[in-house]
Amino acid sequence: MRDNHVVGGPPVVTRAGQVHRGIHVFASDRDEPRARRPTDIALVLLNALGLVLLVIAARAGGVLEDDIDQLVAHLPLLLEGLWNFGVDLVVVWALGLVVAAVMSRRVPLARDNVLAAAMALVGCSIATFVTGSPRMSVASQLTASGGPPSFPALRLAMATAIIITASPHLGRPLRYSGRWIIGLASVSTIALGVARVGGVLAALAIGTIVAAVVHLVFGSPGGRPSVPRVEEMLNALGLQVHDLQPALLQPEGVWIVDACLPDGSPVRVKVYGRDAWDGQFVMSLWRFLWYRDAGSTMPTTRVQLVEHEAFLMLLARQAGVSAPAVVAAGGSHSGDAVLVVSADAVPLDSLRSVDDAVVRQLWHELDTAHASGMSLGRVDPDSIGADTAGRASLLDWAGGRTGPTAEQKLQDGAQLLVSTAMVVGDDRAIAAASDALGIERLEALLPYLQVAGMSSSLRRVSDERDYDLKALRTATATHIGVELPDLVKLRRVTVGSVLQLALLLFASLALIDALSSIDFAAVGDEFREMTLGAVFVGLGLAQVARASGAFSNQGASPAPLPYGPLLQLQFAIAYINMAVPSTAGRLALVVRFYQRVGSTAVTALGAGALDSVSNFVVQVALVVLTLGFGLGSIQFDLTTTLSQLPSGLLRLVTVVVVAFVAAVIVVLLVPSLRRRVMPAVDKFREGLVVLKNPRNAVLLLGGNLLVQVGYALSLGAFAEATGNRVGLFDLLLIINLVGTFASLIPVPNGMGVMEAGLTAGLVAAGVPEPAALAAALSYRVCSSYLPPVWGFFSMRWLQHHEYL
Repeated sequence: MRDNHVVGGPPVVTRAGQVHRGIHVFASDRDEPRARRPTDIALVLLNALGLVLLVIAARAGGVLEDDIDQLVAHLPLLLEGLWNFGVDLVVVWALGLVVAAVMSRRVPLARDNVLAAAMALVGCSIATFVTGSPRMSVASQLTASGGPPSFPALRLAMATAIIITASPHLGRPLRYSGRWIIGLASVSTIALGVARVGGVLAALAIGTIVAAVVHLVFGSPGGRPSVPRVEEMLNALGLQVHDLQPALLQPEGVWIVDACLPDGSPVRVKVYGRDAWDGQFVMSLWRFLWYRDAGSTMPTTRVQLVEHEAFLMLLARQAGVSAPAVVAAGGSHSGDAVLVVSADAVPLDSLRSVDDAVVRQLWHELDTAHASGMSLGRVDPDSIGADTAGRASLLDWAGGRTGPTAEQKLQDGAQLLVSTAMVVGDDRAIAAASDALGIERLEALLPYLQVAGMSSSLRRVSDERDYDLKALRTATATHIGVELPDLVKLRRVTVGSVLQLALLLFASLALIDALSSIDFAAVGDEFREMTLGAVFVGLGLAQVARASGAFSNQGASPAPLPYGPLLQLQFAIAYINMAVPSTAGRLALVVRFYQRVGSTAVTALGAGALDSVSNFVVQVALVVLTLGFGLGSIQFDLTTTLSQLPSGLLRLVTVVVVAFVAAVIVVLLVPSLRRRVMPAVDKFREGLVVLKNPRNAVLLLGGNLLVQVGYALSLGAFAEATGNRVGLFDLLLIINLVGTFASLIPVPNGMGVMEAGLTAGLVAAGVPEPAALAAALSYRVCSSYLPPVWGFFSMRWLQHHEYL
């Protein structure tokens, strides 16, 4: 079917594509560039969450799995052949993919497959250890045709990792076949008793996580069609073109080819491949969950992506906005969708010179679109441009929407200001925006000049060019003569808050495991019988210990700091940690304090890093000295101590250490992450200069030593309140060993981990379990949970005296 109608441009051709091609093993060429895709990030996060829940369920056991086992036991015996075929087929399929990669000389794909299988093996071993499941040899798991069930199902996990890793490289029929084979193998694994439901789901999660991590590290192809295949798609649409050439600029998820119509008019062909829908859907879902008032559209098919963009372009041209004319749109049997638009205008980034008049016209075009009830949603230097006559044009409407909110319009404006500044420079972009908008409207954009308000494409361009967004915000405020406003809170949640919640869940489970054998009635008796005087002494010592941190702060700073306000800052930080439980809130408070006393933000960050490292060094040194000289009464044997610690706590440490090592490897392998981490390392190195001054060194190390001694004496006072006396060296060992241990687990305020560790330490020192738990909980309340109360008043004092 062909429909021709004119809406502000040439006839629009729409037809379902009739491109018939044979089955191809690989959908992409060997040299097709790879990219890291948002779908892989989503797969890692979602499957990691599912794996955590499966591990927890595996430790607790499940009634549902028992019911499923009973159901499987009553299945007809005639299906046993199908089950054996299923578990063998997935292995044969996975090995066939590896062989195909080698035979076709796709060495990177073969490397990815082998690496995915090895990582799946490691992941299954870790999951087996964490759950405490019976261990079986690798050979027996790979060849098992029946019970006893294993957790996870190793053979299924390794095959799944290979199949999903190879999936982006394969043609559509083979990709779908692999998914059906994994499904059949999953059911077969349960039916044969090789693994239970939880073990199969865990294997699928591990395989998916491993494949996504491999894709994130090495990238994956987008299945871009070749130029002849694009020409066939256009012929199927009834559109004759010539001189097809891949465009120089290729955004993620879309394959762009430049071509000419028979009359010589230039057109731009946008092919939405299989990763276009994935990327669009995941980013839309991500922005909806992550940002306030995201309002993102989530199309269900690639053809809908094309229809959505074409519809907005037609509306824009009807409203008088300079936008590309839609020439043709449609889909093909291979699943790709095609949009052909006029290419009279070129991206602003491609022009040799850009007049200020063009920049002002861009603001006019954006205002016209907003007045007509449309917004772009995604603005970057490649999505805005001008034609040969010098008329500005809005080129990309893929992320657009109708009926935008006022906040979405402001985000459009903020993105346009950043995009034009990248092309013509900050000063010219700000001046043009000021002329087009006026001071009041330009001021309204300032709170939206932040990374959270930028589209993914603009953030990527900003990272590539190392663009300073903060400098643009400051320059804009200076140009219009206003004070820099606070940023609008666009994020619903942050990565840190999600990780903290997950770690807090782990720690809570570990604490429950540690306290499951304690008689809580006896603990209540210990609380009621505590000596009140010793409790008040412990409370006071805990505050003295926190206050001693002001000395180490003075030693870490190359600039002189007033002790009194610095003392108030220690308790204000305790309040901020409770009110805004993130590193960002604490850093903002410290940076503001340093700026108010005449220092700089760089100095604050360097001093904070040096103080934290110094505290860690003091903790480790006290543990080593106490154990090395045999001080105290606690007999410390590493093997015995580890065996006595709660199993949940040990598994938590194992998970964190493995995650830390994996994060370090990823940072070292990914240049963009490495560039972000190195500035922090450089700041720490610069902070070491203060140690050349003996006074600073004494204050830094001595202050942190006083902190540890003060907290040790406070814990001893609470132990004394229960009628149990613990020596100073034992207390130092407990405080510093547990503190060092807890610092390896980034749980907010050490919650759960510290309580379990202190209780275990006091028990090792000879304190009965109920009394040890009562003393540990009392100590934690007075040292960590009560200081935020008076920290609020310290915060008010600092604000009143203009230190914040």
